[in-house]
Amino acid sequence: MPLQRLGSVACELTDGPVVCFESSNDGCLLRSLIQTSPTGFALPPLARVTLVDVRAPGEWASPDGKAVSRTCFVCRVCYPY
Repeated sequence: MPLQRLGSVACELTDGPVVCFESSNDGCLLRSLIQTSPTGFALPPLARVTLVDVRAPGEWASPDGKAVSRTCFVCRVCYPY
C-alpha cells in the first residue's frame, strides 16, 4: 500500500494477499501495467490477466530477500494494442 510522506512515497505491506505481476513472453504486443501516477498503475480495457502461480506464505521473498508471510498470486498481463 503506498503511503505519502513529506514529498516521498513509501510502500508498506498490509494484511491480505499480495499480487505480483510478471512479464510474459507469449506473443502479446504489450505485457505490463501502465503507470498512471508515481504510485498508481492501471490496466487498459480488454486486458487479459492470467493467474500463473499461487505461492504460500513464507515460500517467497520480497526483493530485498525477506520472507513474506502472505499468500502471493502471480499474474501475467496481455493486451493486443
